[in-house]
Amino acid sequence: MYQEVNVPLKDPASGVVSPTVMLLKDVRTGQAGNTISLSKQIIPEGGIASVADIGSAEETGARLVAAESARKKGVGGIGGAGASFRSASQRTGPGKLLYYTAEYTKSVLSVSRVVLTTLVVADGVLFTLTAEEDQGRFDGEMGGALRDAVASFVVISQTAAVEAAAAEAAAARTAAKQSSAGAGGIAAAADAPAVKGPKKRRQ
Repeated sequence: MYQEVNVPLKDPASGVVSPTVMLLKDVRTGQAGNTISLSKQIIPEGGIASVADIGSAEETGARLVAAESARKKGVGGIGGAGASFRSASQRTGPGKLLYYTAEYTKSVLSVSRVVLTTLVVADGVLFTLTAEEDQGRFDGEMGGALRDAVASFVVISQTAAVEAAAAEAAAARTAAKQSSAGAGGIAAAADAPAVKGPKKRRQ
């Protein structure tokens, strides 16, 4: 059972604004480490316009695993999370936005966990949806539901919406012109004088 919890706007120690805008936690006893979170990071001017700009889905997944391992290294860089790549995929959503999803495992306090992360860039912002579950529950009862949840994640791009509206308006104008031209042709044909054949001579 997941419930939304408050997310501090800033790190109390550093004062840095938290990129996390939503956090859900499993409130059942002993399951607090199982979470679903959404973060937003503004991309600097001249930065990536799509996740495709950082490589393929597989390359991006490998980078996430490497970064996870680097963060979790123990004293002197020994030990750590033991992160291991599982799979990666991509899909195209509304507005032709490209989504990358990576699945990998890591170790936290000797407990193996599975992480599902989906990345997408829209309107100059990198959105990251992450679901984390202990491996036993993930491979047993939760994996399918969490994969479905991540696959349903969609960002509505304002830029794409404006472009789509403009395209629809242009198509409507073109259709109206074609309809008007067709109606004019029909009217002209209706107004044209009838051509009479030669009169028959009486015998």
